[in-house]
Amino acid sequence: MSSFDRIKARRFKARQPLSHLRVYLKVRRGWLTHEWVQVRPLEFGLQGMVLRTDEQFEAGDRMTLSVQFLLEMGDLRLDTLEARVVSREKHCSCFNYTCEFVPERMKNWSHAVKVLASIEALLSRYGALVRKLDDGPLGQNRLNTP
Repeated sequence: MSSFDRIKARRFKARQPLSHLRVYLKVRRGWLTHEWVQVRPLEFGLQGMVLRTDEQFEAGDRMTLSVQFLLEMGDLRLDTLEARVVSREKHCSCFNYTCEFVPERMKNWSHAVKVLASIEALLSRYGALVRKLDDGPLGQNRLNTP
């Protein structure tokens, strides 16, 4: 991979709003052992999210997530967030899971809602800014057309 391709890939990743969202899934590895595995978020909303992982879950299963939105001035973080699997879709060697958050399993749901709403608002603002830049005179959409 050339240095130009690496720079282009880094810029592309920086322009994706969900690249700033880190999601970890708590997975049971033994009788008394757990491990936090990073998963890839595909969509995010106040009610739930879509994520991709190679771990196996069925519809109706519960999962424990940790969500962190990376910001320069300080991260927005929820250490534990309970979710229920609504649907599962096979994608190559992984699965895409549609999950909804479970408020009755959270101790401090009002705080969680504030953090989730802040993350959702930041993602939508960031996405709007990226779309505006892409549609501008030096955006990717203009540079690729003859």
